[in-house]
Formats: sequence, structure tokens, C-alpha cells
Amino acid sequence: MYSWPSTILCRKCGRSLPSSRNPTLSSFEHFQNLREGYPPADSEVKSISDVHRQITKEVSAYDAEIRRLQITLENLYRDRDRLRTYANHYGALLSPVRRLPYDILLQIFKDVCTDQYKIHPPRTCLRLGLVCKRWREITLDSPSLW
Repeated sequence: MYSWPSTILCRKCGRSLPSSRNPTLSSFEHFQNLREGYPPADSEVKSISDVHRQITKEVSAYDAEIRRLQITLENLYRDRDRLRTYANHYGALLSPVRRLPYDILLQIFKDVCTDQYKIHPPRTCLRLGLVCKRWREITLDSPSLW
């Protein structure tokens, strides 16, 4: 006789999927009969059909559980991604550049917007103003940048 171990789904409660425990043929006999083209005797047809039906039912149970787990996994990925986004947002709030005073940011912007860097100053100032509301206010309130 052969039997498959049950698949444990939950380590906490021990929930598992059913498994065929008592097929009528041993694994060796079963595969040997398949290889030899063995026609089952009339007396064996019912038990083979029962085993086949049971295994097919178990395959369906596995398919249903796989679908359920895939949905759970998709939900976990979605929730994790949402949490990551929140963590990134909160991390951005702690960024050191947010604590720079107005006059230091203005000086940095002036340095970046000069011709010394061979960058188009008006375009650079516009790009700086796209970063956030505070930077936009600084660039628009500072004619010396333009």
C-alpha cells in the first residue's frame, strides 16, 4: 500500500488537506500494471474506480486551496505594497532637506541656477519648482533665480 502525507496548511491549528491513505494497489504494483498494459479484472474495476474518484476529489480540493491561497497571497502583496508606500511617505517627512532653512535652500538654488554649471537657468528653476510646494514658493518668490 502507498499513501501520501497530508499537506499541512496551518502550523498553528494543524489544518491539512486530505490525502489518500488506502489505495488498493501498492505503488510498485500500480506502476508495474500501467507499464505492462494490464487490464484490471472485473473484481478490481470498482476499487480502482473508487480510488480514482477519491484522488480526483482530492485534486479538486488542492485546486480550491491553491486558488484560496493565491487570493490570500495577492491580498498580502497589495497590503505590503500599501504599507511600503506609507513607510516611504513617512520616511520622506523625516528627510534632512525638509529642515533646511529658507535662506540656505535659496542659496543652493542660486548656485544651481547659475551659468557656471552650463545648465539652462530658467529651465532649472522651473524643475526645482516642481519638486514640492515649498520649493515652488522659494523659486517663484526669488527673482534673483531668474
